[in-house]
Amino acid sequence: MDEAMFSTFYRAGVIVTPPIEFLPDGVAKLTVVGESDALQDAVAAVPEPVETTIERVGEYNWQQSLFDPALTDRQRAAVRAAVAAGYYAVPREGGVAAVADAIGCSTSTAAEHLRKAESRLMREFVGLTDHSR
Repeated sequence: MDEAMFSTFYRAGVIVTPPIEFLPDGVAKLTVVGESDALQDAVAAVPEPVETTIERVGEYNWQQSLFDPALTDRQRAAVRAAVAAGYYAVPREGGVAAVADAIGCSTSTAAEHLRKAESRLMREFVGLTDHSR
């Protein structure tokens, strides 16, 4: 990846939003936001031999991009169920068993989903709010 490849996305009507993920196989994953015509022009201008793959097209939620801990679908479902069950209420109104019932798994599996989700959420939150870096 070089500056020439990325310069195609530095044009009017197109914004590259962080993070840009660089994978070991040389792939760079990035989110590019803009109107349809501007995005099509930017993709068409990517120089050879760089290949582009569009993974998703849709509305852009800037609020989600500010805090997206990349939970799995099951982790997200467990957290939603926990909130709905009152698991995070003070005092706690529901337990892991309620989460397990809501997402259709054992209590140990529900607890594992919640632990992993909470770990990701907290790491992402601390990284987002750590201004000492």
